[in-house]
Amino acid sequence: MRRIAAAAMLAVCILIGCGEKTSAYRSVSQSEAMAMMESEKDYVILDVRRPDEFETKHIPGAVNIPNETITDTRPAELDDLSQLIFVYCRSGNRSRQAAQKLAGMGYTNIVEIGGIETWPGEITEGKEITEALTKNDLILDGCTPGETDGVTLTAESFAYPNLEMVLRNQSGSTFAYGSAFVLEINDNGEWKETEQSRQMMWTKEAYELPDGESIRLSADLSRLAEPLVPGGYRIGKAGIYAEFRLVYTE
Repeated sequence: MRRIAAAAMLAVCILIGCGEKTSAYRSVSQSEAMAMMESEKDYVILDVRRPDEFETKHIPGAVNIPNETITDTRPAELDDLSQLIFVYCRSGNRSRQAAQKLAGMGYTNIVEIGGIETWPGEITEGKEITEALTKNDLILDGCTPGETDGVTLTAESFAYPNLEMVLRNQSGSTFAYGSAFVLEINDNGEWKETEQSRQMMWTKEAYELPDGESIRLSADLSRLAEPLVPGGYRIGKAGIYAEFRLVYTE
């Protein structure tokens, strides 16, 4: 009998968490979301895509807070934990990630509604990114140096079209790195090479760096076929990549 009672108590604890509140959000179809928006008041529509994506098109009245910027600190734009918040992105992946993070911070009325690509309601069309973004709108916002076998590559500064990099060699031997490099953008967790990045060159072509020395290199980004947008990037050569982030200026 005691074993049965103990098992029953364990089952209850599993079901209700023994008094602990679990964080959760709900997902609804986009037709349901539209119906809710017609009947509800004082809600927030949250777009968690990148700012350049938001500029191109978004649901009218939406607030833009990129998923990558949502951590464990409550966003200033969302000051009411009980307010109804509809969350969407491009296809539904980032909206689920953001909804889970917000629910984990204590927001109690999060509704995830998928991606704008299938949104049946009204959409505000913005300017194309090539028109909406001027090259000088972007600044370097921190970086993570890449390192391999005692060789370190670091993004130091950015003033279009030049991205200043510092290459340091403490490997014990000469490091050959050549003149071309690869520039990749982080697309929702997946690294994708930017067009024509392999045709770009360092402005200084030393090709080899002796042990114990460092060199400042400038990458000419004007050679890119596609415009730079805010987001995460990595740049590298010979198996070493430095990650950095570009953001809009204030």
